[in-house]
Amino acid sequence: MVQNQYIKTGRPPGWQWMKEFVDSDGNVFHKGKEIPDLKGTLSPTKVKKKIKKKTHKVKKSFEAEINSLAREYKKKQKLKRKTQRDINK
Repeated sequence: MVQNQYIKTGRPPGWQWMKEFVDSDGNVFHKGKEIPDLKGTLSPTKVKKKIKKKTHKVKKSFEAEINSLAREYKKKQKLKRKTQRDINK
């Protein structure tokens, strides 16, 4: 067995940052510190798992991407010419 191997405690991630957490054995923790006086007095904490939202990236066609880049380039050139005219006046 490897010495540096992680051993699971059976507690959810982030339990030590909860205001109050009660594990399945009845141990009560306040902000990660155990309070032995309250052992067995509270029901175990139910932890809701976070639902990760799936993001869908729409792939542009090659021509559409080229067209959008061309439009951006033209806008930049237009701004550049406009600022040059303002500087020359």
